[in-house]
Amino acid sequence: MSNSIPPDLRVLCRKLSTIPPQQLPHSLPCLVNHVLHCKGPLSAPQEQKLKGDSPEVAQLVHKLKASVTSLLKSRTKEARFTAVALVKAMVDVGGWEVLRGSFTWVQDLLSIVQASPP
Repeated sequence: MSNSIPPDLRVLCRKLSTIPPQQLPHSLPCLVNHVLHCKGPLSAPQEQKLKGDSPEVAQLVHKLKASVTSLLKSRTKEARFTAVALVKAMVDVGGWEVLRGSFTWVQDLLSIVQASPP
């Protein structure tokens, strides 16, 4: 992983906090594209994120994961739909490093599936 912060990581965090929930599904292709450009920070081991100027990267990755978690817990179906797609993209890109910290996402995903009408 390079020590520079990918601009896509900052943009993704900013967009997730500023786009209204109703517009998130329309922005999903762009959001997933940003996730695809964040392979380095998402797939880096936690110890590597804390070295050098990487604490800011670790902080942004944490902010991204927290944003996705709050979208999963949202009351709007648009936010939950977007979160499900982002979880899949982040696990695909980040691999084991994202997957090993995704237990709460799994719980939230199961609660979404169980709460869905037949």
